[in-house]
Amino acid sequence: MGFLGMDVLSIQHLSRQLTKQSSEVSAAVARIESLVDQVPWIGNDRDRFAQTWGVELAPKLRRAADLLREAAGEAQRGANEQERASGS
Repeated sequence: MGFLGMDVLSIQHLSRQLTKQSSEVSAAVARIESLVDQVPWIGNDRDRFAQTWGVELAPKLRRAADLLREAAGEAQRGANEQERASGS
């Protein structure tokens, strides 16, 4: 018979990795924002890019980071519930 149930250690590892990736996305957004602010670029194209970045792209990436953090929490909760149910 195959494996049935949850490998708690694997799910806990998954949770940690999701949290790590969330932090990396958030850090990338901050680095890009800094670069956008510092790049020597003047004109309409720069203004359009900065607008698109600030209004559309950066918020989507922040939301992705939030969703990764939420997924990490869900995975950890599932692992905790499995441990309680198993009496471990």
